[in-house]
Amino acid sequence: MQVSVLDCTGCGNCAEVCPSKNKALIMKPLESQLEEIPRWTYMHEKVGYKDTIVDKFVNVKNSQFAQPLFEFSGACAGCGETPYIKAITQLFGDRMIVSNATGCSSIYGGSAPSTPYTHNKNGQGPAWANSLFEDNAEYGFGLSLGASKLRTG
Repeated sequence: MQVSVLDCTGCGNCAEVCPSKNKALIMKPLESQLEEIPRWTYMHEKVGYKDTIVDKFVNVKNSQFAQPLFEFSGACAGCGETPYIKAITQLFGDRMIVSNATGCSSIYGGSAPSTPYTHNKNGQGPAWANSLFEDNAEYGFGLSLGASKLRTG
């Protein structure tokens, strides 16, 4: 795995939650890490994601080999919601429908023109919609009923 130093927000969450006994991630000033940029470019263009090598549904560690379809959210540094959204898009993102309630997630999740939801190499990604009021469960149920009806014909 390779970290993109130019995409780091500097929150330090990844270094804090690193599960290894000897910390694999250590926060350092950006200026001291600029030599990592060519490595990121190589990994991104030549190596890519490895979600076809291991079953991403076996455990959380395996899921991290899949492409996240949620990135660069612009949420507050240290936001506790965004790691969960990233993880769920790694598992189900190419077939996910998000029924979002108004709140923080509607701000960092749907701020046009730069949404954090992205797509995979096949152009598939999460569908996201926001309900203005606190009825996202009912709104989501309607989306589910509509999708079911379209599947049955």
